[in-house]
Amino acid sequence: MNKALKWVAATILTAAAAASALAAPGDMAIGVAGDANAVTREVVITQQTRWINVDSGETVRLVDSAGGKSVIWRFDTPSSAVGAVADFAPELAQGRQIRVYVAEPMLYVSDI
Repeated sequence: MNKALKWVAATILTAAAAASALAAPGDMAIGVAGDANAVTREVVITQQTRWINVDSGETVRLVDSAGGKSVIWRFDTPSSAVGAVADFAPELAQGRQIRVYVAEPMLYVSDI
């Protein structure tokens, strides 16, 4: 692949990632159901929980402190994102608005 074609492809991918980052909360998928063997940490959701910070690519076990229900979720986004627990695990949100802030994957971060 020549340099010009690589540059065009990179520009298109960058624009797509930027457009997805500007989507309104809840408008984009912030991941998929995860594998229990890939869990890197556990987050306990209490009545006081209003937000959760995760890294893109991270697989987290979310646990309801009151009922013990849990969900394993892989937060897989091409850029930083904001979503809601209710979008993928309504049984854990229990009608509350709990935001999930997904940090941009280090693969796409530049020091330039």
